[in-house]
Amino acid sequence: MRARASSRKSRRWGFTLIELLVVVAIIALLISILLPSLSKAREQARTTLCASRIAQLCKAIMFYADDYDGAPPFLGVGFENLDELDGTFDGHPLSWWAEQEDWLIPHIPTIWNQPESQWEPLTVGTGRVSHVRNGDLFAYTRFENLYKCPDFERTANKEQNQFNFTRSVMGRRVLSQFVGDDTTSQLAPGPIVKLSAVYSPAAMFMVLDEQWDFHVAGNYGGGPTEGIFAGDFSGYWMGADSIHGVVGDCIGDYHGVKKKVVELDMMRASKRGNIAHYDGHVELVQDPMPGRVVNINLSELTSLLGEAEKVLGIILQQIYAQRGLNTTLTDALQWLL
Repeated sequence: MRARASSRKSRRWGFTLIELLVVVAIIALLISILLPSLSKAREQARTTLCASRIAQLCKAIMFYADDYDGAPPFLGVGFENLDELDGTFDGHPLSWWAEQEDWLIPHIPTIWNQPESQWEPLTVGTGRVSHVRNGDLFAYTRFENLYKCPDFERTANKEQNQFNFTRSVMGRRVLSQFVGDDTTSQLAPGPIVKLSAVYSPAAMFMVLDEQWDFHVAGNYGGGPTEGIFAGDFSGYWMGADSIHGVVGDCIGDYHGVKKKVVELDMMRASKRGNIAHYDGHVELVQDPMPGRVVNINLSELTSLLGEAEKVLGIILQQIYAQRGLNTTLTDALQWLL
């Protein structure tokens, strides 16, 4: 009995090498199954956070409009580049109107083509340093991160990290005319569109989740290397454009699954970006022609197997949403070329 008890006490329990390897293999299998799901969950969380931010920014603009007789703070004309402000609009130089477009950030004409590191040195003596917290809308937003998508924040090699949410160029009444208007745009922008004057608020873009490497935070000094019109675009907009040009700018490539809209080998696939509308709702929208580059040549666009309609169709849809006017692709080409 003592010998049997002694042998029982001296016996040790443990795992064999094969058992340990099986456990490790099971853990590795579980990780390989769970990680993609966790990654998708994090991506979906960023998409939801982006929608929440852009919706809050849209509501802040609406609160601002309530204090100013229904007019949002969209003073800039927006149909010309900031290096082509030679004309006049409603009795003032276009450069003056560009300076008034400070709802997002002050002194855009001064810092538009400079990296963020130069914004403060260039504007420190003006009384309002170029930063979103000094924009006219900040009193309504109160949080700096409401001006940018979480996936934009994660993007490397940007020239600035303050914003990528921009307002639609359709903030002024199109196909209008001011006395003394000397702008080059045949869309003839007029007065600021009040919230109550929009024909279809649910269809009209207010704030867009803009692609960072076009007219927000990209540096085109060396020219882009992707897209149909890749080439040297040195000197064009890169850092502080607060207006989304609808055709000349791209909707963000941030959320969802990459896929092609235009079935051309030269066009890269893209994801989608959030857009807040004049009725306050937010939806994910994919750019109609992903991969085009800054200052797209519309005369070349018309030769791309009818793909022009996919881009210019946005203009037609936005004209209808703003004014209830039915226009055609031919009309859009005449206005923009």
